[in-house]
Amino acid sequence: MIGLLLWKLPEKRGRSLRVGERSILHMRFTCAEITRGPKTPEAVLRRRVSAAGKRLRKLGITRAVLPEDFVYQELLERQGIRAVSTVTLRRALAADWARAVMETGALSPGNAKVAVAGSQLTGELVRTVTELSLRNRYVLLDLPYGGEELCRQLRTIPGLQELCLTTNGALLPQLAAPLWEAGLDRLNISLDTLRPDRFAEMTRLGHLSDALAGIEAAEAAGFHTLKLDTVLIGGFNDDEIDDFINLTREHPWEVRFIELMPMGPCAGWDRSRFLPAETVLDRMAELEPIEAQGVARRYQLPGALGTVGLISPVSHDFCADCRRIRVTADGKLKGCLHSREEIPLRGLHGQALEDAVRRGILHKPERHHLTERSSDTPRNMNQIGG
Repeated sequence: MIGLLLWKLPEKRGRSLRVGERSILHMRFTCAEITRGPKTPEAVLRRRVSAAGKRLRKLGITRAVLPEDFVYQELLERQGIRAVSTVTLRRALAADWARAVMETGALSPGNAKVAVAGSQLTGELVRTVTELSLRNRYVLLDLPYGGEELCRQLRTIPGLQELCLTTNGALLPQLAAPLWEAGLDRLNISLDTLRPDRFAEMTRLGHLSDALAGIEAAEAAGFHTLKLDTVLIGGFNDDEIDDFINLTREHPWEVRFIELMPMGPCAGWDRSRFLPAETVLDRMAELEPIEAQGVARRYQLPGALGTVGLISPVSHDFCADCRRIRVTADGKLKGCLHSREEIPLRGLHGQALEDAVRRGILHKPERHHLTERSSDTPRNMNQIGG
């Protein structure tokens, strides 16, 4: 356990030193409260600090968080107690602090916006953003650079064949060119509707015009083989199937229709919301089959510049052809999107890391069971990644 030293104002008949356990958010401390008033003599303060150090050391404390104006570190070091950086502590508690503030202000995690700022992309920052994202709908990350720096770092990995990014496109007007220059090969843009009102309803925050401007910026930057990912949702966007397909007549894009999967909040939806990918073929009889690509069956309109892809994880079980494994934002390897089984990778290096990844591949489930029940994973899609 870590120690915690606090100054407290004098109280009538109060003790000059009080030691006990205290919980702050999810962390427990052995806390030493030292009385300090505006007229407390320096010599008295030093004696109290020394006494606090002895008490803490007797309880097995070797590290302690100190007040920011604390100038008596040498007295604690004589007792074998080192100072813990308050910056490190604040970072460790950042996600919990944000949640506590929202609870105090009765703010809903579904509506409150949490901003996280950092000078560089560190492991601590990633963990904080991940923890917040698991509970809050809107988490804004402010860095002096964007994903282009991460792409540039990934590009240095020997043997990396293709580097792709899935995005909602909102920031591509600013980032498309830097991402292209950093070595990103391809962009997948999630776009479930072409109607501004529906877009606003689904995203709660975004504007369709931003996403469309992002697509335009991506093409201008050099991303000419864009893939637009559209999740088919009965009663929401099934009347836009023709509109999406018609985009391929004049643009060299691949519009990919993906079946809605019964996972996360969607698991309890009415079955009418889950449409088979064949619905697309029923709506547009002109589509002609072309060569498949991965798990996507592909089609094209006569004379069209682009293509149409159908991804059918529910109605057409393609598990036998699936070659994907996923690493979640909190460092767990998933052999199957819908499996509960996860292999922790955080902290592993070298051969241990390679063995864990190999184990995840070898133990990849034979198939999912979406036609029989909802997904087995307790996670939402945004917690796993595509």
